[in-house]
Amino acid sequence: MSTSITSLRSRTRATRVAPTVVLLALYAAFSLKSREFLSIANLSNIVLYAAILLTVASSSAFVVLLGCIDLSVGAVATVAGIITAMLVPQLGVAAVLAGVLVGAILGSANGVVHVGLRIPSFLGTLGMMTSLSGVALMLTNGSPIRVIDENFQQLARGQLVYGLPNLGLCALIVYLVLGWLNTRTLFGRHVMAVGGNERIAALLGVRVGRCKILVFALSGAVAGLAGALMTARLGTATVSMGDSLTLQVIAAIVLGGIFVTGGVGSVWRVLVGTLIIALVANGLDLLAVQPYLQTIIKGAMVLIAVILMNDRRVGLVK
Repeated sequence: MSTSITSLRSRTRATRVAPTVVLLALYAAFSLKSREFLSIANLSNIVLYAAILLTVASSSAFVVLLGCIDLSVGAVATVAGIITAMLVPQLGVAAVLAGVLVGAILGSANGVVHVGLRIPSFLGTLGMMTSLSGVALMLTNGSPIRVIDENFQQLARGQLVYGLPNLGLCALIVYLVLGWLNTRTLFGRHVMAVGGNERIAALLGVRVGRCKILVFALSGAVAGLAGALMTARLGTATVSMGDSLTLQVIAAIVLGGIFVTGGVGSVWRVLVGTLIIALVANGLDLLAVQPYLQTIIKGAMVLIAVILMNDRRVGLVK
């Protein structure tokens, strides 16, 4: 038993250091390979790329810390973004709140299906993802929905703080709030307890089912916010705008050093994982690497990270 605990502690210490080392190595490598990498314009592009990813990964990290997984965040963001675009003419900037509400409802549905019907989270959210893809097509008839409200678009394109796009500022606020929620509140401790061992958490008085539903609702609400912000940035809502988000979110979480088996890690680690994904995507584009090869590289990164962050003595997801 003591050997297992020592092994887990050593792996945990390694996961705190390794992602930062990888990030610094990537930064140095791309800086040497491309002169454009360190330009202000390119660094701004990296911030914009990372912003939506950091926003969603910060909330999805709670799901992973439970030992669960949410495969529907990309589809939730898409549907929320589409509904936001449809409501902008009537609500203006306030349509963002509608996107958050839609996301929270869909996330709560994921939680109820997982807890109430005892369906593994990856199966339940996979079904939600598939259903929402059909909903997105139904709402748009397969055609983009344009948004021409300039005030709404400024939510993502403007700058309240000099040098920091609003999109980056929003992501930073969400990250800080959720990091605090994870490490400084009773709710955050309950999430870690459930992820560590559900039965023991229940014996200690944690309402496991309610905790899980709240976490999935949080994940959905933040994905809904991200969908609304994507619509504001793009000036349009499409059925495919969230397609790549789910894979990138999972990659950012595990590359940041959060164990996919739950109970180990924190939201604070998501920032490093997000920056790794953003640097890799940006650097490969600057080096003109073929798109198919980029996909292979990104997929391999996720696979390696999952292998390293998975405690094979327990199940992968619940």
